[in-house]
Amino acid sequence: MEIMVLRRFFVIVFLAFSLNSAFCITNVTHVIHILVDGLSGIYLKKGIDENPSGFPNFGRFVREGACTFNARTDYDYTETLPDTVTTLTARPVIGTPDMPPSAKHLINFNYWNPYVTIHSYGDTNKGYISSVFDVVHDSGMTTGFFSEKDKFQMIVVSYNEVNGGMDLVGEDNGRNKIDFSSIIDTWNNPAVVLSFAEEIQSNHFNYSFVHIADMDYAGHYYGWGTEIWYEQLVVVDQCLGLIFDVIDNDEEFAGKTAIILTADHGGGYPPTTHVYPEYELNYTIPLLVWGAGFTPGSDLYDYFSNRLDPQHSRPDYGYRYQPLRNGDSSNIALSLLGLNPIPGSYMIPIFGQPPAVIKYEIINGFVVLSWKTNSGEYVLEASSSLSANSNWTVVNGNFITDGALYRYSHPIANNAPLLFFRLRKTSDNLMPLNVSQHP
Repeated sequence: MEIMVLRRFFVIVFLAFSLNSAFCITNVTHVIHILVDGLSGIYLKKGIDENPSGFPNFGRFVREGACTFNARTDYDYTETLPDTVTTLTARPVIGTPDMPPSAKHLINFNYWNPYVTIHSYGDTNKGYISSVFDVVHDSGMTTGFFSEKDKFQMIVVSYNEVNGGMDLVGEDNGRNKIDFSSIIDTWNNPAVVLSFAEEIQSNHFNYSFVHIADMDYAGHYYGWGTEIWYEQLVVVDQCLGLIFDVIDNDEEFAGKTAIILTADHGGGYPPTTHVYPEYELNYTIPLLVWGAGFTPGSDLYDYFSNRLDPQHSRPDYGYRYQPLRNGDSSNIALSLLGLNPIPGSYMIPIFGQPPAVIKYEIINGFVVLSWKTNSGEYVLEASSSLSANSNWTVVNGNFITDGALYRYSHPIANNAPLLFFRLRKTSDNLMPLNVSQHP
């Protein structure tokens, strides 16, 4: 339960309920996992909204897939190497003090260090840090790794034939978890994407990780959200077009492939950096999913029973309902492939009925409450207190819906007593909502 007080006389209780209904995606045999370095969720959405024709391939994610532009980075770090390791291992960098050492990866530096691996750096008690590559490879599937920054060599080395973990699942597929890797340190050059397009048509990797550095370099040189930054975003969109072309024109991929796109961090506060994790421009990133099983044009938050859109907030790891993070993307990839989550991972999004939660706006002297119509059958209740014996009563009123949201407006009065609202699952003894459609 989360509580927000408005002007000391109006309170909304944000209650979330999950229904744990099953969600099934079938026929996905290939996942392409794209990390666009420095891709701000805020600036990406602005670009698509204001110039949709300029970004047709990002727009394809929005039209045909399930998307959010309001995912989160690691709570403590908004830097490339730490957040990329989080993305691939589904573990926070340092997490919270009560987490066991094995639940975090501790890679808190942002440079190529040839003397350590992901497993050896930091607390030696953390042990071997499994990744998405481990799960895919140990299941007998194939993997590919493509990157535009030299520092990512540490990731490849961490999962090679010397440092990779033993395969304890079925047939022994060896310790080298990455079947093919290509690292070309460049930007404003599609060399890595061209390498990926060539190799995947030959090898048809079941899981591919593709890192594109362009937006990070453009942000550092010219500033996030600048005209030149958006010009570089057009180049990245064209790279996505090349990847879509490969999928569309290869019967091995068509109809059986999912693409997951996210970022290590955003950027723009201060204008040419991203290293301060407390700022919204830096911690807000996209998480876009395209492929079989997703409703075209849907909100990605609508697919998970244990994830909740944080709006403008920055929840730490203590919140029951976490936001979607870049660290969720690998376990989403594994779910789509029909595989189990990464062993020991902390960030495990669960497909199912999304939590029901009240959101609010203050409009012309009214607090307007809203919640999604796909959250299940609930009634809105009010109480004057949160004590154990408080009397919750069903709110009688005309609830407006536009098909996607229920809305209820409550007037604000300066001398009104505190008032609490909550959603409660309907039952035979509760009054149903009185709903009318928007004209």
